Amino acid sequence: MLARATARPGRLLIVDLFAGAGVYDLEGPPARKTGEAREGIGRLLEASDPPALAVPLLDAVRALDPGGRRYPGSPELARARLRPGDRLVLVELHPTDHADLSARYGGREGVEVRRADGLRLLAGTFPPPVGRAVVLIDPAYELEGEEPALVEALGRALARQPAAIYLLWYPVLERARTEAFLAALAEAGLGGALRVELARLPDGARRGLTASGMVIVNAPHGLDRWLARELPILAAALGLRGPSRVERLPGRPAPRRPRPLAPALSGGRR
Repeated sequence: MLARATARPGRLLIVDLFAGAGVYDLEGPPARKTGEAREGIGRLLEASDPPALAVPLLDAVRALDPGGRRYPGSPELARARLRPGDRLVLVELHPTDHADLSARYGGREGVEVRRADGLRLLAGTFPPPVGRAVVLIDPAYELEGEEPALVEALGRALARQPAAIYLLWYPVLERARTEAFLAALAEAGLGGALRVELARLPDGARRGLTASGMVIVNAPHGLDRWLARELPILAAALGLRGPSRVERLPGRPAPRRPRPLAPALSGGRR
């Protein structure tokens, strides 16, 4: 998505609302405990003919660390795509992760690091209703009421900046809960948005992460057909046992008219 967005002319704003630490140690205790890196990026790095869908990520991993120990999170992937005149805003509330972001990216041209609640910014000020924007939304889904708050915040953001590209990650822990969340998004005006899902396991009766998904609002033309072709190839390379999914959220998008600029943004009296 970032490659496509930066291939178009014109300045671009990238907002990462739950940025994390930026770069991760795949040999550190957290990564060793879960083993996810070995089964995921580790498999792909060892593949003699990796899937086309994974090649940009593999290139980014090797550019950061040829040894493959350090893994680029979304802040690093976005920073690597910045062009002169583009702007990257990294938002993180956790104090340790924010400190890591500040140490790595603070003072870099075109990059701003904020310690703030990404969900509140999405509901209130980001993205601003001007220019081109890509908004990355990757919350932890650990707080009670987080999903309804996301639905409301995305609805507000779309009213403010209807042309932006929004990338919303979601986990599949309980299928019924996931489907209810996606239905609420569709009813809030995201009907027609692209839904992409990759499952490591079939849905089960027990609670647990079986799949990860992404809702893409204003997806580039043809992305759905490309992903429908490439996603099963990636799943096979990773040895996944669950289904992949590329479809549209039901319904039509709500009419979207940008709200007028607030005085503080338009230069009027404060």
